[in-house]
Amino acid sequence: MAKNNEKDLQTELLRDLGKKMDKTQECVQAMDKKVDLGFQEVQHQFDATNKLDEQQNELLATHMRRTVALEKDVEIRDQAMNKRVSRVEAPFKWFSGTYKILISLGAIAGAVATIAFVSYKLFF
Repeated sequence: MAKNNEKDLQTELLRDLGKKMDKTQECVQAMDKKVDLGFQEVQHQFDATNKLDEQQNELLATHMRRTVALEKDVEIRDQAMNKRVSRVEAPFKWFSGTYKILISLGAIAGAVATIAFVSYKLFF
Protein backbone atom coordinates (compact mmCIF):
# COMPACT_ATOMS: atom_id res chain seq x y z
CA MET A 1 0.00 0.00 0.00
CA ALA A 2 2.80 2.33 0.67
CA LYS A 3 3.95 1.83 -2.88
CA ASN A 4 0.48 2.67 -4.19
CA ASN A 5 0.34 5.77 -2.03
CA GLU A 6 3.78 6.75 -3.19
CA LYS A 7 2.81 6.11 -6.82
CA ASP A 8 -0.42 8.05 -6.36
CA LEU A 9 1.54 10.89 -4.80
CA GLN A 10 4.04 10.91 -7.65
CA THR A 11 1.23 10.75 -10.20
CA GLU A 12 -0.54 13.62 -8.41
CA LEU A 13 2.69 15.65 -8.38
CA LEU A 14 3.28 14.95 -12.07
CA ARG A 15 -0.27 16.02 -12.90
CA ASP A 16 0.16 19.24 -10.91
CA LEU A 17 3.50 19.83 -12.60
CA GLY A 18 1.91 19.20 -16.02
CA LYS A 19 -0.94 21.62 -15.23
CA LYS A 20 1.52 24.26 -14.08
CA MET A 21 3.61 23.73 -17.22
CA ASP A 22 0.48 24.08 -19.35
CA LYS A 23 -0.41 27.34 -17.55
CA THR A 24 3.18 28.56 -17.96
CA GLN A 25 3.12 27.69 -21.64
CA GLU A 26 -0.20 29.51 -22.07
CA CYS A 27 1.24 32.56 -20.29
CA VAL A 28 4.35 32.45 -22.48
CA GLN A 29 2.20 32.17 -25.61
CA ALA A 30 0.03 35.07 -24.43
CA MET A 31 3.12 37.19 -23.76
CA ASP A 32 4.53 36.17 -27.15
CA LYS A 33 1.30 37.34 -28.82
CA LYS A 34 1.44 40.62 -26.88
CA VAL A 35 5.05 41.14 -27.93
CA ASP A 36 4.17 40.37 -31.56
CA LEU A 37 1.25 42.79 -31.41
CA GLY A 38 3.54 45.40 -29.88
CA PHE A 39 6.07 44.93 -32.68
CA GLN A 40 3.32 45.16 -35.28
CA GLU A 41 2.01 48.35 -33.69
CA VAL A 42 5.49 49.87 -33.64
CA GLN A 43 5.97 48.85 -37.29
CA HIS A 44 2.66 50.52 -38.21
CA GLN A 45 3.74 53.66 -36.35
CA PHE A 46 7.09 53.67 -38.18
CA ASP A 47 5.30 53.25 -41.51
CA ALA A 48 2.89 56.07 -40.68
CA THR A 49 5.79 58.27 -39.59
CA ASN A 50 7.65 57.51 -42.81
CA LYS A 51 4.59 58.41 -44.89
CA LEU A 52 4.14 61.66 -42.99
CA ASP A 53 7.84 62.39 -43.41
CA GLU A 54 7.60 61.83 -47.17
CA GLN A 55 4.55 64.12 -47.36
CA GLN A 56 6.34 66.77 -45.35
CA ASN A 57 9.39 66.52 -47.62
CA GLU A 58 7.15 66.91 -50.68
CA LEU A 59 5.48 69.95 -49.15
CA LEU A 60 8.86 71.44 -48.27
CA ALA A 61 10.16 70.86 -51.80
CA THR A 62 7.03 72.50 -53.25
CA HIS A 63 7.43 75.42 -50.86
CA MET A 64 11.09 75.82 -51.82
CA ARG A 65 10.22 75.80 -55.56
CA ARG A 66 7.55 78.44 -54.98
CA THR A 67 9.93 80.51 -52.88
CA VAL A 68 12.57 80.45 -55.61
CA ALA A 69 9.97 81.38 -58.23
CA LEU A 70 8.73 84.26 -56.06
CA GLU A 71 12.28 85.49 -55.47
CA LYS A 72 12.89 85.52 -59.24
CA ASP A 73 9.60 87.36 -59.77
CA VAL A 74 10.50 89.95 -57.15
CA GLU A 75 13.93 90.41 -58.73
CA ILE A 76 12.40 90.94 -62.18
CA ARG A 77 9.88 93.42 -60.75
CA ASP A 78 12.65 95.28 -58.92
CA GLN A 79 14.64 95.58 -62.14
CA ALA A 80 11.57 96.86 -63.99
CA MET A 81 10.82 99.37 -61.23
CA ASN A 82 14.43 100.57 -61.22
CA LYS A 83 14.22 101.15 -65.00
CA ARG A 84 10.96 103.05 -64.59
CA VAL A 85 12.35 105.16 -61.75
CA SER A 86 15.51 105.97 -63.69
CA ARG A 87 13.39 107.03 -66.70
CA VAL A 88 11.23 109.21 -64.48
CA GLU A 89 14.24 110.73 -62.70
CA ALA A 90 16.17 111.45 -65.92
CA PRO A 91 14.42 114.78 -66.69
CA PHE A 92 14.86 115.94 -63.09
CA LYS A 93 18.56 115.16 -63.26
CA TRP A 94 18.83 117.08 -66.52
CA PHE A 95 16.98 120.04 -65.05
CA SER A 96 19.16 119.91 -61.96
CA GLY A 97 22.34 119.90 -64.04
CA THR A 98 21.05 122.64 -66.30
CA TYR A 99 20.05 124.70 -63.26
CA LYS A 100 23.57 124.46 -61.86
CA ILE A 101 25.07 125.49 -65.18
CA LEU A 102 22.68 128.45 -65.49
CA ILE A 103 23.46 129.59 -61.93
CA SER A 104 27.18 129.40 -62.71
CA LEU A 105 26.69 131.34 -65.96
CA GLY A 106 24.57 133.89 -64.12
CA ALA A 107 27.28 134.35 -61.52
CA ILE A 108 29.92 134.79 -64.20
CA ALA A 109 27.69 137.18 -66.16
CA GLY A 110 27.02 139.13 -62.98
CA ALA A 111 30.73 139.39 -62.26
CA VAL A 112 31.46 140.51 -65.82
CA ALA A 113 28.63 143.05 -65.67
CA THR A 114 29.89 144.36 -62.34
CA ILE A 115 33.42 144.69 -63.66
CA ALA A 116 32.11 146.39 -66.80
CA PHE A 117 29.92 148.76 -64.77
CA VAL A 118 32.74 149.64 -62.41
CA SER A 119 35.17 150.10 -65.32
CA TYR A 120 32.67 152.29 -67.16
CA LYS A 121 32.20 154.49 -64.07
CA LEU A 122 35.93 154.78 -63.55
CA PHE A 123 36.88 155.57 -67.11
CA PHE A 124 33.93 157.61 -68.32
